[in-house]
Amino acid sequence: MITKFYIDESGNSGDLIMSDKNINFASQEYFTLACIGFEDKILENLETFIDDLKRKYKIQNSELKFAKMKHIFGHKIGFILELLKYIEEDSNFLVEIVDKKYIIATNIVNCLINPPYFQPEKTSEDEKMLHLILAQWVYEYVPNEFFIEFSNVSRNPSKNSLDKLFQDLLSLAKEIDTELSKAVIMVIEESIDDYQIMQDKLKDNKSGREAYTYFLPLPDYNKRGELIGMLPYISSFTNLHARLNHLYGVDLSSITIIHDNQAHFNDILTEYHKNAKDDNGESKRTFEMANFNFTDTTSLEFHDDKNQIGLQIADIFAGLINKATSYIIKNENYLKENEYNILLQILTSFYYQKSINFVLPRNHNIGIIFPILEKNLQYNMEMSFKGIDKDKIDNQLIENLINTRRETC
Repeated sequence: MITKFYIDESGNSGDLIMSDKNINFASQEYFTLACIGFEDKILENLETFIDDLKRKYKIQNSELKFAKMKHIFGHKIGFILELLKYIEEDSNFLVEIVDKKYIIATNIVNCLINPPYFQPEKTSEDEKMLHLILAQWVYEYVPNEFFIEFSNVSRNPSKNSLDKLFQDLLSLAKEIDTELSKAVIMVIEESIDDYQIMQDKLKDNKSGREAYTYFLPLPDYNKRGELIGMLPYISSFTNLHARLNHLYGVDLSSITIIHDNQAHFNDILTEYHKNAKDDNGESKRTFEMANFNFTDTTSLEFHDDKNQIGLQIADIFAGLINKATSYIIKNENYLKENEYNILLQILTSFYYQKSINFVLPRNHNIGIIFPILEKNLQYNMEMSFKGIDKDKIDNQLIENLINTRRETC
């Protein structure tokens, strides 16, 4: 049984703050968190296998780090496919890939459009679908200026700034001429009413928490005491934890998460992890592949990835999935055919096993990524019916890649 899971990230993990000078998050629009669990038996020979693989692909790096491995997203991509083939039977992959702007859009929905207070009872799946539709509307129609305003208010929350946010969003919705916008106007107005109800309920509140704080992302403080608003790390880590909870039937007592060191966020992650059992909000929801109802939690450790091959492998796949998602959505075409085919084969393996949670706008998922991976999956299945299994396809792809490299050298 797998008892140790290694987590590493790709993409700037800092505060999700948009500004006039940083609308596209310094060209790192995506954040990826990869969680990989290994059976102990595979770790015994893993470093020897990787050393041999490095020699085969002429990789000089002493440690596996996607961002520092030249041509790994190119003519050396076969290294990653061969690594995946070696470990996938004795490992378990859970990956979260998020569009940072979309995460802000989901926060706008949760805070201003469809907050969880005074809501009629709905199933988890109904809630999820409504959330996806509303977040897509925000992502598609709400201008960047409002995202920047929401980001600023999240850093410096106050009653007056929330009042203005509500009114600005309502005005924007009234300018958008779609059928869904009419419904959005109604739910924003209901949220404003709910906010007023909350203010009335908390007039004599002695806890000190004011009503406006329930309608904005709760801020945290990093180790330097700096206020931060929305961390992609937190939502991604929380989802991974819930997916592990589902995978192990809410019995996480024997599971250890080994996380790479995060100098500014270790304390925040530790706090969220520790409080998972006692969280009375999101924690009570259960979805198809995630259970937020914790009866116990994993152990959580932080280590330097230089000393942990598991963390290095998590880094490799986090980096690959982050770059691949951007590559496909932006319809880039600098990869050669053999390289692209291997990339698709790697992603299709994760897609088939439902290993990746794509936290992206619906039109990017069902309109771009899913059809491409579904087509490749169907091709693999058709080949299997003809007696050509996936291993043969993989090996042929690797051979084609190596032969192409030889021809061009």
